[in-house]
Amino acid sequence: MRIPYLSSMQVALRRILILGAVSGLGLFFYTQTDSFQQQVRERVVQVLEQATGARITLQGFHASIWDRQMVLHGVTVRGRGVVGGEKTLPFFQADSVLVQMRLSTLFIAEKELSRLRIEKPRIAVVFDAKGRSNVPQPSDVRDPRRSPLDPLFNLAIRRLEVVDGLWIWNDQSTKIDFNAESATASMAYEPARDRYTGTVSIRSAALTDSDTSHSSRSSHSSHLSWTSRARFFLDRRALEVTEAAFESGHTLLQAQGTLRYFRTPVLQAGFQVAMDVADAGTLFHQSALREGRLTAKGSLRFDRSKGGLHVNGDARLERATLSTFHDLGAAATFEATADNILFKPFQCEALGGSAEGQVRISDLGRTPHYSIAGHVTGLSYARLAEAIETL
Repeated sequence: MRIPYLSSMQVALRRILILGAVSGLGLFFYTQTDSFQQQVRERVVQVLEQATGARITLQGFHASIWDRQMVLHGVTVRGRGVVGGEKTLPFFQADSVLVQMRLSTLFIAEKELSRLRIEKPRIAVVFDAKGRSNVPQPSDVRDPRRSPLDPLFNLAIRRLEVVDGLWIWNDQSTKIDFNAESATASMAYEPARDRYTGTVSIRSAALTDSDTSHSSRSSHSSHLSWTSRARFFLDRRALEVTEAAFESGHTLLQAQGTLRYFRTPVLQAGFQVAMDVADAGTLFHQSALREGRLTAKGSLRFDRSKGGLHVNGDARLERATLSTFHDLGAAATFEATADNILFKPFQCEALGGSAEGQVRISDLGRTPHYSIAGHVTGLSYARLAEAIETL
């Protein structure tokens, strides 16, 4: 029997394949060991602490290079040197954080995640009597190979999921629960000015709203294809938003503003809105809002020491359909507080006629009361009766 002849190249190739298989098998078993998990855990915590200046603790950690993901359990982020120490609320807590990376992220310096899921996050910003906060500050010690202008992070996320979250600002809290696609965020620290500068952008999202009325308890998912972006500066005394925009279909909201004195906030902002009435009906679950266009511009100020919220501006409604009322048009100058809205002067065109005067809506948030003063001309009672009959 003749033994097949193997060339030296074939022998070398076989040895390389065997060596590769043994190495891959050994690497697989090594990544399952506690030693590997501990090394990756320490490295992740070190990188995050250097970037943020925070002290980070984890109750559990698991990384899998085969699934290209890391799972962090019991995450707590605290600022170093915060007054009150462990008694102060941590800046960030979460039951679990799942980070799923793209394959290219493992081999090149590309900071893009395919998925980031955060379960039960709690973000708390609190202040002491001197106005000092629990927000972590980056360390002055930087990598000498990096420019001072390099960002703290520059991250893109294909899918972002926040589940059962809570945002706390001193004694005020707000629930956050949403899914977002194509989110990007960047933040840099400017030591010379002792401030952060950052940008945030999200292409689309689904927000979950909870209906906790007396008659029912249900949740609705409102999904609109929308984009949003914001640019801001943040220092110890103020948050300045130089650009904020929200776009969805034919709806555009733009705003600029400054938030000062974080312990006793004072907010000053300007806004411009061009809204599609049907988009508003979808977002707020109001089927009566069917078509039309609302435009408004004005300014907003919030100062608790001077009566709280004050909003004023001008608004116009064009060719709107509200329930069974068609071709509505209105224009008004408005002033608003947290409790009431005054439209004065108010002009409206509807049902073949027109109205002028003023409209006041009071007791907002409870049982609203409406008061109207003015005069009506040219109203078609036949069209009014027809609209009422079809309600």
